Amino acid sequence: MKRLRQARYDLVVDLQGLLRSGLLAAATGAPRRLGLSDAREGAGWFHNEIVTVTPQHAIDRYLLAARHLGGAAGPIEFPLGLIPEFSPAGWIAINASARWKTKLWGDEKFAELIRQLPQDRVVLTGSAAEADRIKKIAQGCRCVAGQTDLLELAELYRRCAVVVTNDSGPMHLAAAVGTPVIAIFGPTAPALTGPYGDRHIVLRAGVACSPCFKDSCANPVVLECMQRISITEVRSAVQKFI
Repeated sequence: MKRLRQARYDLVVDLQGLLRSGLLAAATGAPRRLGLSDAREGAGWFHNEIVTVTPQHAIDRYLLAARHLGGAAGPIEFPLGLIPEFSPAGWIAINASARWKTKLWGDEKFAELIRQLPQDRVVLTGSAAEADRIKKIAQGCRCVAGQTDLLELAELYRRCAVVVTNDSGPMHLAAAVGTPVIAIFGPTAPALTGPYGDRHIVLRAGVACSPCFKDSCANPVVLECMQRISITEVRSAVQKFI
């Protein structure tokens, strides 16, 4: 907090809008502290400039802040690790990870899905910490868990025909580089944080309690919102891109 104040910032933009980010914004002592109108946990008390937003995709909400500050409207692009010329490999990437347990479709389901796909085209991604788990799911298919940095992962996804994934950071990365995404959603709302763009397929079970926005499940049928999404549904979605 001392370092933040010593930096003498003129403007702080708090897009997260939670207590921690609000406190950090206030700690800077910046004369302009911009926040969004849907800030939570009392974060709005630390902002002195508010951008009115409505329920919509997070990217569109954040762009309202940019335009409030004078940013021009234009094409929405994500030039992540862009290589001018490359040869698409047509791979099928699988991301079986997510930060919340409630967002996980399940290792066994992903493993069975892989057994029903052309395995010479499958590549699994993930972090170094979960490499052993991902290798088991891979069953001998390509596995680069823990072997890529962020920009290398972006370039790998760019070369894929499709990325099959839980609701996660890699999902957004794949969408950002223009690769079609099959996103498996349960406790969260794709309208707010789903893959951005119109090339993607979002699979949901339509359980009454979904989206609950919780990292633990209180449903009598544990993780029903994820378990009811079948392997057949996901495989059929993959076929549309390969």
